[in-house]
Amino acid sequence: MTFRKKFNLPETATESQLKFMKIVLKEIGGDIYDSFPDSLYLARIQLGLKDRFHSFVPCPKCHKLYNKTDMDEIQKNDSIGIIRCSHVEFPNSASRRTKSCQTVLAEREGKKPELIYPFVPIHQQLEVLYHRPHFERLLRHWSNRRQFDNILTDIYDGQIWKTFRETDDENSAKFFRPEVADSHLGLMINLDWFQPYDGTFYSIGVIYAAICNLPRDIRFKRENLLVLGLLPGPNEVSLHKINHYIAPIVNELELLWSGITLNRTFECQNGKNIRAALVLISCDIPAARKICGHISALVSCHRCMKRANYEDHQHNFAGMEDMENWFITRDSTEHRRNALAWRSCNSTNSRKNFVSEKGVRWSELLRLPYFDPIRFIIVDPMHCLFLGIARWIMKRIWIDEGVLTPNDLKKIQEKMNQFKVPADLGRIPGNIERGEGFSNYTADQWRIFFMIYATTSLWEHLPSKDRKILTHFVRVCSILVSRILEIELMEEAHERLIKIIKLIEVHYGRVKITPNLHLSLHLCDCSNDFGPLYAFWCFSFERMNGILGKIFFFYFFTFLLYSDIVSLIFNNF
Repeated sequence: MTFRKKFNLPETATESQLKFMKIVLKEIGGDIYDSFPDSLYLARIQLGLKDRFHSFVPCPKCHKLYNKTDMDEIQKNDSIGIIRCSHVEFPNSASRRTKSCQTVLAEREGKKPELIYPFVPIHQQLEVLYHRPHFERLLRHWSNRRQFDNILTDIYDGQIWKTFRETDDENSAKFFRPEVADSHLGLMINLDWFQPYDGTFYSIGVIYAAICNLPRDIRFKRENLLVLGLLPGPNEVSLHKINHYIAPIVNELELLWSGITLNRTFECQNGKNIRAALVLISCDIPAARKICGHISALVSCHRCMKRANYEDHQHNFAGMEDMENWFITRDSTEHRRNALAWRSCNSTNSRKNFVSEKGVRWSELLRLPYFDPIRFIIVDPMHCLFLGIARWIMKRIWIDEGVLTPNDLKKIQEKMNQFKVPADLGRIPGNIERGEGFSNYTADQWRIFFMIYATTSLWEHLPSKDRKILTHFVRVCSILVSRILEIELMEEAHERLIKIIKLIEVHYGRVKITPNLHLSLHLCDCSNDFGPLYAFWCFSFERMNGILGKIFFFYFFTFLLYSDIVSLIFNNF
């Protein structure tokens, strides 16, 4: 097995080696080597080796998951050798309850399924972490921190961590308390897609989990993140079909909510009882809506009652004059009731009509009795503030509307070249005048630009109305991006965001008010629930995507099958 990993050999090549070795050994030693394994399956059994992950075979059409081990057995024992998907999409429909998917999953013995979904149980990964020295001590660190009433420094200062209880009873014990600081875990989940290969459209999804009990400086390090599963490409899973991939994770979360016993930990050699709860979903807007069953952000807000206007053949979120009528938090109980009603729809059209009216689909996460589908989904500041609003203001308003000309961009670049910025703050690309302006800026580069360069380099090129927008936005970023967030300044940031939206609507039209501009109004609510933005933003998960993308890209040129790459990653990551 070490030889196979060292030289990146696929399973078929390794099995050919085993068969050749068996032939040679039988020629030398005769029948004594009859029991020598001639397949990886038999070799793993004899050596007591197991994959560190479970393999599921998803249907290419409906994405229903099937246990790969069961399918292997069927292929060996079934004389026909063709396995089809038996999933029924509308079991409560009188005309469709007997109509199954029937998509071919595998055609003959020995041929691998087209898609593989590797899944690593959460409790299995936690067991490994609990064997580490000092891990339990690090989990307890938050219970010894100094508490402040007027500032937020981490997720533990947020209302969710402070008030989350073991049951719905208001008199029940708090779930996160000092005496169980190393055994009651709070989990944060991220779902994202990345492109591992250059020059082709191929999206692979990955589901991560972070342990919020750990200190912020190590919480998102590679060795402390849980990689739960890889969603196969080439395309992103659409809408509610994501539930098939979430279901095994929810099964684990149900188990952890009830409590499990670890056989031993570094500090408790006789075993330890632990519990865990999912308290936070940190994703970009499309992934968050998909995983939690909300309608598209183009149509409606998932946190308040605001619905988009449809004007000039496109959606917008203009209309601040009646804010008191729609800036009202949605009811999570009503959301659950509507999600259950969605499940009773008996056709695709009825589901579409229901979602258009109620804005809700079923999500497997709603099986968790404690999960709040409104408050537990944050508005990610990386995508909202920087990839969303910062880029939108600069490119779609100031450049597209002619406020900044190509000549202005050249002068802005000359001004930026005069800055002497410490190396640890990062670099941003030069030549901003090329292409459409500010091409290929990352979220972190937009953050650096507006917090360091923007005011000085843009001021003389902007009219009065746009200087106001710039001033408000830079101040909002300086307040909300701070690692220590003063509670009294959150109201100032919120008021300035409102002014930005009103200024853009008045001077550039209702069509310029995007979902990101509206969602920014909920950033302060998210901080109130989960602490400063840096405690939960997606920057760290995006870095993990880069690591996995490089691994896939490297193994792609070794001509390994997808299943072989997955095996190498999950057994060695």
